[in-house]
Amino acid sequence: MSCFKTQGVGVGLTLSACVAVGEPLPESSLLGRYGVTPEQLPVVTQVQTPDEKSPSLFQLRPEVPLVDIHFGERTAPEEVGNITIDNMARRDYERCLRRHDELLLRESGRPSPGCE
Repeated sequence: MSCFKTQGVGVGLTLSACVAVGEPLPESSLLGRYGVTPEQLPVVTQVQTPDEKSPSLFQLRPEVPLVDIHFGERTAPEEVGNITIDNMARRDYERCLRRHDELLLRESGRPSPGCE
């Protein structure tokens, strides 16, 4: 038996197994299947208007932007406590400073972005 025939038989068996296992979805709703009527569902509570302030259970703060660009400032990256991450950030910062200096040597007089 060739490889193509073997793969064809495998695909055929897989498709027939999927058809045999698959069941059609029921026509009735979930409520009907479990014997619940829409009247038995809980009543919707009154929605508060935006003017009313309710005490929040969560402390919501605005998202921190993924990229923060500052021109003219050169501060070393802050340490997070993980030695691997701190070393990587320090190397990236030093590489950025070197590239910035190289750019200043090539194109003296043109303003360029800082390393932040």
